[in-house]
Amino acid sequence: MVHQVSTIVLEVDLACSRCKDKIKKVLCKNRERYQIQEEIYDEKNNTVIVSGQFCHKKLAEKLCCKAGNVIKCIKIIEKKPPIDPEPPSLPPPPSPSPSPSPSPSPSPSSRLRRRLLLQILLVWWFLIFLRLNQIVKIKVRDEEDEEEEEEDERERERE
Repeated sequence: MVHQVSTIVLEVDLACSRCKDKIKKVLCKNRERYQIQEEIYDEKNNTVIVSGQFCHKKLAEKLCCKAGNVIKCIKIIEKKPPIDPEPPSLPPPPSPSPSPSPSPSPSPSSRLRRRLLLQILLVWWFLIFLRLNQIVKIKVRDEEDEEEEEEDERERERE
């Protein structure tokens, strides 16, 4: 599937060498997979502009996952295709009364962070469940061993 040229602006502390190296490393590793064509590092504004033919949502999610603590903010710039001018035919209809605007949705980075925290929480609970399951199995084995020992003692007494 061919995507339009998309642009993502990342706010990163480029004065920090660790942050700068991390974002360069993550972008370099994903250059071919997401068809990143251009990376512009603006140290004055602490931004990295990434453009190419990629799905901006998928790349933003991947960047947030791989370099989440380095990236302060992710802005997606959508370029709308130019509209062909049409000959004026009818006057535009009267504009409807302004409707109340919906509440702003959370930014993609906050949604991704919530999703990541949820996944971490689920893994944590799963690990606790497995550990508890092992403890229960150990207790059950101990009880079974005790029962077998008691049966062996009873058989020895009978002999």
